[in-house]
Amino acid sequence: PEEQLPKHWMWASLLEVSKVIIDCDHKTPTYTDSGVHLIRTTDIRNGEMRFDATKKVSWESYLARSRRLTPQAGDIFFTREAPMGEAAIVPNEHVVCLGQRLMLIRLFPELFNNKFLVYVIQSPSFQKRLRVAAIGMTVKHINVVEVENLVVPVPPKAEQDRIVAIVDGLFRMCDYYAEQLSRKQRIATNLATSAVANLTGITFEQEEEP
Repeated sequence: PEEQLPKHWMWASLLEVSKVIIDCDHKTPTYTDSGVHLIRTTDIRNGEMRFDATKKVSWESYLARSRRLTPQAGDIFFTREAPMGEAAIVPNEHVVCLGQRLMLIRLFPELFNNKFLVYVIQSPSFQKRLRVAAIGMTVKHINVVEVENLVVPVPPKAEQDRIVAIVDGLFRMCDYYAEQLSRKQRIATNLATSAVANLTGITFEQEEEP
C-alpha cells in the first residue's frame, strides 16, 4: 500500500496474522422460534454485533454448521457481501452461529488485538483496498482468497493496545457529546412547543425534560 508505516511496523496479510480463517456453511439453515443466534450480514454494523433481530437455529443445526470451527468469544465475524467489509467481535455472553456470506477470523491473541483489527477494517485505507479486490457488477462481494490476501498494518502488540485504548476513549467522548446534543435538541423542541401553546392556546403532548 501507498501509506507509509513507522519503521518498526510492517504490512501482513490477514492470513498471516490469523490463527485460522474459515468461510461460512453455504447451505441455508432452517430457522426456529428459539435457539442459537444465527448472525447474518445484517446483524453486523459499525463494528458491533446486534442481537435484537437475529434469526435462530436449533442446537443441532448450530453443531452441524460449526463442524469446521466452533465460534468463540473474541473471534471476528467479517462480511463478504451485502454489505461487504463489516466486522464485529463475538461477545462473551452469547452463543452464535456463523451465517451466510460471513467469514470467521481467529487471531493469535498474544500477538494481535482483535479490536485493533476491527478498527483497521473500518479504516478508509483498508476499505479502499477491499473495494479494489471486490468483484461483481451490481452487488459487490469479495472471494475468500482475496480476503485472506488483504493486508493490514501490524504494530507491536503493546502499541496496538495503546491505540485501541485511545480510540475507545475518543468514541466514548463522541457518544457523550452526541447525547448532550440530542438532549439539547429535545429541550429546544419542548420550549418551542410550549411557546406555541402559550401564544395560540393549542397544546401538544410532549416528553418531560428536567
